[in-house]
Amino acid sequence: MIDVTDAFSSPSSLMPQKKNALVLEYLRSRTARTIGSLASVFTVSHNVGYMDTEEVELECYLPLFECFANTEQALPTIAQIVRKMVPDRALMYERTARGFSSVTALAELIQNTQGISYRAAHRVVARSVLLAVEEGRAADQISAAVVNRAAQEMIGGTLSLDDETIHACLIPRSFVEHHAGVGATAPDEVRRMAAERRQRLGADCEKVEARARAVREGERMLSEAVGEIKAT
Repeated sequence: MIDVTDAFSSPSSLMPQKKNALVLEYLRSRTARTIGSLASVFTVSHNVGYMDTEEVELECYLPLFECFANTEQALPTIAQIVRKMVPDRALMYERTARGFSSVTALAELIQNTQGISYRAAHRVVARSVLLAVEEGRAADQISAAVVNRAAQEMIGGTLSLDDETIHACLIPRSFVEHHAGVGATAPDEVRRMAAERRQRLGADCEKVEARARAVREGERMLSEAVGEIKAT
C-alpha cells in the first residue's frame, strides 16, 4: 500500500527486488520503547508530590530523558519516510471497501430506520458479517438478502432495506464523511485539527526560542559577572 523507495532499503541487502521494512520496524520498536519509558514516568509520579523526593530527583528524569532521546533520534527518519512514501490510493480504497470497518454505519442505519435497539442492530450486523465471510463475500458485497437472513436468525424477522441503501451505507468515503464530530474522521474536521495543531506548534516553537534566548542572555550575564570578579 505504501512504496518506500531505495533510500530505505536494508543496508545488508543490495538486491533491487527487495523492499525490506527495516525502517518501519525500527520506528515501531523505538515507539514501543518510548511509550514504555513514558509509562514508567507516569507510574513513578502518579502519587508523588513535586518536591525534593527520590522519585522526582532520579526515577522520573532518567526515563523521561530516554523518551526525549528516542524521539529526537526517530523524528528525522519519520520525516524522511513521509517525504518519500507514495500511497497507492486506488489499492487502499479497494481494500477498505472490501474490509468490514464501515459496518458500524449499517448498525446505525438499522437502528435509525427499522425501530430496533442498537444492541439488536449490532447482533444483526455481526451475524451478517459472519455470513458474508462464510460465503466469501467482501463488505461491498453484503446484500439485503444476507442482512435479512441474519435478521431472521437474530431477531426473528426481516428488515425493509434494499441493496442500494445497504451499499451506499457501506461506502468507506460516506462512512468517513458521516463522522463529523469533534476529533472525528470527516475531512473538514481533520483539516481543522491539523490547522489547530500547526498553530500550537508554531506557538510552542516561539516559546522554546524565547527560552533559549533567555538562557543565552543569562550565560552572557554570568560570564560578564565572573569576568568582573576576576578583574578585582
